[in-house]
Amino acid sequence: MEITNKLEKFIQRVEALMNVLREQRNNLHIQNNVDQFYYMEKLAELRVLEENLLDEVDRLRYYQQRFESEYAQAFCRWKKDVRFLNSLAIPAKKAAEDAKI
Repeated sequence: MEITNKLEKFIQRVEALMNVLREQRNNLHIQNNVDQFYYMEKLAELRVLEENLLDEVDRLRYYQQRFESEYAQAFCRWKKDVRFLNSLAIPAKKAAEDAKI
């Protein structure tokens, strides 16, 4: 998934930044100008959002498969019934012809 790949690349970049900040922890100029806790918080939030997104994608797949299954079942039955009505010489034939596939 594109979002997951994007997030993984960003996580790697932020972790590289965090490593630099750890190495420079005694440099007050850097520590005062770059807020490492902001990045730690954002990474945690992004990971939670990613997890929620993946759960929703799974739910969407489930409903999509269910929809396709129900649709296919209803369509097959409708097609069978229309063919049956088309085979009969009754007044309903005109209605069935209007619904021809």
